[in-house]
Amino acid sequence: MKMNNIRLRGILLKLSVASILSVAPALAYYSDDSIAEKLYTEGCHLMQARRYQEAIDKYNQAVARDKHFVAAFINLSYSYNHIDQYSQSIEAATKALANNNESSYAYEDRAYAYYQLAQFDKALADYKAASHYDPQNSEYYYQCGICLSGLGNYAEAIKYYDQSLKHGSKDILNYYKRGLDNLFLNNNAQAVADLNKHHHLVNPNEAHQRYDVIFCSIALKRLGKDKEAEQLLVNYEKDVPKDKWPYPIIQYLTGQINANNLLAEAKNNNQMTEANAYIGANLSAQGKKAEAKKNFLWVKDHGNRVFSEYQFAISELKK
Repeated sequence: MKMNNIRLRGILLKLSVASILSVAPALAYYSDDSIAEKLYTEGCHLMQARRYQEAIDKYNQAVARDKHFVAAFINLSYSYNHIDQYSQSIEAATKALANNNESSYAYEDRAYAYYQLAQFDKALADYKAASHYDPQNSEYYYQCGICLSGLGNYAEAIKYYDQSLKHGSKDILNYYKRGLDNLFLNNNAQAVADLNKHHHLVNPNEAHQRYDVIFCSIALKRLGKDKEAEQLLVNYEKDVPKDKWPYPIIQYLTGQINANNLLAEAKNNNQMTEANAYIGANLSAQGKKAEAKKNFLWVKDHGNRVFSEYQFAISELKK
């Protein structure tokens, strides 16, 4: 599952004077060019309607008229992120920062793009910069944790999730990610506690999209609680649509299909990343370390680097 979950911020429309000064004192966000402002406003309306390509066209016209139009560059970066054009997003955010190097919004948008390109070190630097200019935003601690996890620094990542919660974050993904990183560090009892907490807080309608149960079952098996792990998966199976991924993973982990069947069900690289990681986990739990290593190496060589399963495979290969 995508290593979940760097998120895009809310839309930057017209900031109040107070909010501008709190983020970037004495630095302009907007334009003195009335036509550029009109284009920017039109872009904002299109962005609110999720018509991102049309919004991009308006923002590009705005910055063509005023190359110092910070807000337009920021929303341009944001819009590019929404259509997965990360290099263009980085370029736009960098231009915003060239005109206002204290904009937490620009750092955040660029960090998001770097993260999606698996450039975790650059993403971490930008999220730290965003936090410096907007220290009250607890979300940035969480985002820094995600980046540190991507870099394999799980112990340091956990400290950032703790900080996020300490600063008042209500984001339950802090528990999910802290649970995963504890799992990667073989702190299995803490992993179970955090993943269970996340599972009981998450919206039941989203339960089939969550992988907390699957990872929790791995931690339980490491603790010698095989029956509890199996029952957890059996109960979870009821919530997973049988015609959608990750149902085949549940079937495999509960012994209904074999590894070859699971790999045959995987239709793309993302699903292959997950399938190989969980096959490796299952083989490892059975003491078949050499066979498990083959699957973990597949993930290392071919897997999606922004998936939690990639980090899991890397952590297993380091043992």
